[in-house]
Amino acid sequence: MNQKRGDNLVWPGMSALAEILGYSSRQKLTRYVKELRQVGAIDWVDERDGSRVYLVHKTPPEGHHGFVSLTDFHKDRRERMKAEQAARLAQARDGAQRLKDPEARRRTPLHAEECKNSGGGTLTGSGGGTQQGSRGGTRKGARTNLTELSDANDLNDSVEGNSIEGALAEVDPSGSTAKSKPKQRGQVKASSLVGKSQAHVVQRLTAIWSAAVTEAGGELPLQEFGGFDGFGEPNRRGDRHPVGGQIKDIIEQYPLSVTQLEELLGSIRRHAIAWAASHPAVSTASAA
Repeated sequence: MNQKRGDNLVWPGMSALAEILGYSSRQKLTRYVKELRQVGAIDWVDERDGSRVYLVHKTPPEGHHGFVSLTDFHKDRRERMKAEQAARLAQARDGAQRLKDPEARRRTPLHAEECKNSGGGTLTGSGGGTQQGSRGGTRKGARTNLTELSDANDLNDSVEGNSIEGALAEVDPSGSTAKSKPKQRGQVKASSLVGKSQAHVVQRLTAIWSAAVTEAGGELPLQEFGGFDGFGEPNRRGDRHPVGGQIKDIIEQYPLSVTQLEELLGSIRRHAIAWAASHPAVSTASAA
């Protein structure tokens, strides 16, 4: 790192540091400063005229107790990623075991007890738009249109008992038995998901859950921004949602067949109905 300067002294300011390291602008270097300091490669020592002065070390400075090489840094990062992934896989195995046990699916479909809404705030649904939380306000764009996530030929296919409408017709959140199916808005067959990419399947199944919650009169959950996904990458999209995250873990671990996908669809719909019953949406009339 220090060959061009050659005197083991300081490079004042981010711009000069970026230039010496071969970056075209200081913005491209900013995200690396934390890591460079963490491995003991640079150290902030002063600030002059609004610019920070960095000491660049060929070896870690005296008293440095952090990483001493990029190898150590990446090794630690890999170990943390493995630990996080192992925890998520353990949760996915638990969810997959319930898919094989009909009695368990009836009792606790997809960790119903773990999915709790944190209250008010702006919610972002799969169908776009925003809606206010359960503590008041109006709801906008709450309904999820599955046609936006489906191919035209997929929407023309239907299997009795395997559509969102079929599942929702069996349970009325108000406590009464539904006499007829709701208006059909788009049906999804498990077979249409076989062979699709993991991202596509997770997106479709999460959208199905969101649509089923909305159809049953429930309120969609707050999505959790921040943190890291199972591969150690920053989670900037806020997609670690109480059901979407579990679906992602299950899909990544198991090559699901048509039968298993049908069971997963059933669990997703039952879970959505249970969620809607425990998280009823605030109606526009009551909010007014």
